[in-house]
Amino acid sequence: MTSSFSDTAPARWRIAALVVVVPLFFLSVSGYAQSIVQDSADYVVFDVPNAVGTQASAINNHREVAGYFVDATSNKTRAFLRERKGTIITFDVPNSSYTTPSRMNDRGDIAGTFGDPVQNNICHGFVRHREGDFVVFDPPNSLCTSVSGINDDGVIAGYFFTPNRVRGYVRQADGTMTVFDAPNSNTTVPGGMNERGDVAGIFVDQVGEHGFVRSVAGDFVIFDAPNTPPAQICQVAGINKRGDVAGAFSDGPNECGSAHEFIRSSSGDIIVFDIPNTVGGNGSVGITDRAEDGGLWNDINTTHGFVREPDGDLILFDVGGAEPPDGTTPQSINDAGDICGYTDQATSLGITRRAFIRIAQ
Repeated sequence: MTSSFSDTAPARWRIAALVVVVPLFFLSVSGYAQSIVQDSADYVVFDVPNAVGTQASAINNHREVAGYFVDATSNKTRAFLRERKGTIITFDVPNSSYTTPSRMNDRGDIAGTFGDPVQNNICHGFVRHREGDFVVFDPPNSLCTSVSGINDDGVIAGYFFTPNRVRGYVRQADGTMTVFDAPNSNTTVPGGMNERGDVAGIFVDQVGEHGFVRSVAGDFVIFDAPNTPPAQICQVAGINKRGDVAGAFSDGPNECGSAHEFIRSSSGDIIVFDIPNTVGGNGSVGITDRAEDGGLWNDINTTHGFVREPDGDLILFDVGGAEPPDGTTPQSINDAGDICGYTDQATSLGITRRAFIRIAQ
């Protein structure tokens, strides 16, 4: 039996980790000579009790993990918090059709999306505080609200769908909401936020698709991929405290299935690197404060994980026993370089989705 997450966020509101064309406004581009080094990390694989599939989606600097699972009794997608010592707490946003956490801060606040109990195609944002109380929210005119980041001050960034465009937002801890669009854009998709409140992401305008950094003051820096035109910024996954950004770009339109990885420093320099033997579907899941980039990549058989260290070395990794189709699929990285995600494993029930934590050494 293969575990299913079919009742998570409505398909019409999903944005693939994609986007973006480009001219260029950075200082320099460098391809990095890189070595493949052996993985020495430890792994923890776990399941939520009574789950037919478990997926970890966020890890904080205390190595606490949030995610979601399919309940074997109700077949409902529910949420969990796994504490550092392994205790698992399950929860649902009240009156929700599903609950899917996407980000967590070091205070243990968990933010994400939940399904409207009446209208199947509508979803809302939530934050669950450490004590267990919930706040639900939506920007004005939102049909579906997604979360891309939450910092330790409780500030949340993300994007939302209106009837005719996708827009970005920042929500303060007191509920104050700022809606924003990148300059001249019709689609603005934040991918991450740092502790200062700077937001990084991608946007689409009449020319093409680009990357942006929006400062906490609301100022924008726009950047594009090298080798333009027609290269595309396919994804921006995170921004660290220095303002370094991680993501992926392609060499041409509609080619994000075979993208290159990049790290853009706060000064505008871009480092480009490739994962050997990639056949498509690669991308970053975030960047640490020391500019360590974690992500995923695919070969002809399945999905694997990678870590690019600050010196340029690459670690390619798999959870023991990982099986196709999704093998080892990272979802989040903390500042220690610990990574969480999910892995397909052969069990007595067939291929089952399980959560993992990769503990950096």
